[in-house]
Amino acid sequence: MEGAAGAALPHNGPMTDDLRDRWNERYATGPRIWSGAPNPVLVDETEALAHGRALDIGCGEGADALWLAERGWHALGVDVSDVAIDRAREEALSRRNLSGAVEFRQADLRDWVPDERAFDLVLAFFVHLPPDERDLVFPRLAAAVAPGGTLLLVGHAVSDAISGVGRPPAHLLVDEADLLQYAADFTSVETSSRAREVDGPSETSPLTVHDVVLVARR
Repeated sequence: MEGAAGAALPHNGPMTDDLRDRWNERYATGPRIWSGAPNPVLVDETEALAHGRALDIGCGEGADALWLAERGWHALGVDVSDVAIDRAREEALSRRNLSGAVEFRQADLRDWVPDERAFDLVLAFFVHLPPDERDLVFPRLAAAVAPGGTLLLVGHAVSDAISGVGRPPAHLLVDEADLLQYAADFTSVETSSRAREVDGPSETSPLTVHDVVLVARR
């Protein structure tokens, strides 16, 4: 469930069983709805990591998982949208050097449970869940991190609700404390709010938004 500046995200309240349909409709609005570039937090935080198994939750059209695979990781991307997963698979097939290095799977994160201590890197960028569902899903992601592995969580900051940029409803936004609770058993944990500029209503009026980032090492 990638997040993009100005994108109208399909969240009108608590997620229901039509989550897959709503995200499929969102992806059907165009041939590609995200940039195809890796998230800058991913690039910054994984540069020095040894390659291993990576799990990309809410992978969307697959940009982050594909970027990791091209750099020697074995990546699994999971998303609720069939349309997004089909696009990610097509892109992976077009990159012949990635054969066997990346896999994509359609699944509802509220039902799908990753194997415990199985991944050297687990990332969830802009996975917008109400608090009760976040409390169900995110502990499973933390449990999936292997000894010595890294958990990366990134969400839109609560302050973005008044930024003027398209965002999910306020109850789906997060602050540092919201993410910190999922890394209680990690040996090294850092949280931060990272500012960046995005396009505003016109090209001459950029807006500042904030991403809440958690980096935890087991």
